[in-house]
Amino acid sequence: MQYDAHSDAPPEIRVGGEADYVDIRLEDGILAITVVGAPAGQLIHDAIQAGLQQGWLQPGIPTLVDVGDFQGNVDWQAMLTISRMTDWSQGKTVTAKVAYLTNDPLFSLLIKAVSTLFPDSRHRLFQDTGHARQWLMANAA
Repeated sequence: MQYDAHSDAPPEIRVGGEADYVDIRLEDGILAITVVGAPAGQLIHDAIQAGLQQGWLQPGIPTLVDVGDFQGNVDWQAMLTISRMTDWSQGKTVTAKVAYLTNDPLFSLLIKAVSTLFPDSRHRLFQDTGHARQWLMANAA
């Protein structure tokens, strides 16, 4: 796990190796998660846990998940474990938005499955970062 507190860039945590990794960072009010290669489900879990420890994962935080370079299989047990890590809404009546960034239209099927694990969130697929960020920040205040 890497964290560079002395960089001018937004703080970032990287979990994994050179080819298969998960980056997580808080940037302009958006939690940005990038999944590259074929990281094991445990790496994704560890990255989310690190983000929780940093205090970056708050109820209702807009989240951008870039899976454009993801080449692995979804570890459903890891996803279930992540969904149970915390009370993601923490009793608040906020609906988090999660935008997934990929050019693979079949990923929409995975989003439907993931949304059942995180029922207090709205999930949507995008091919363009700008449109994803615009949707995430719409009506945010």
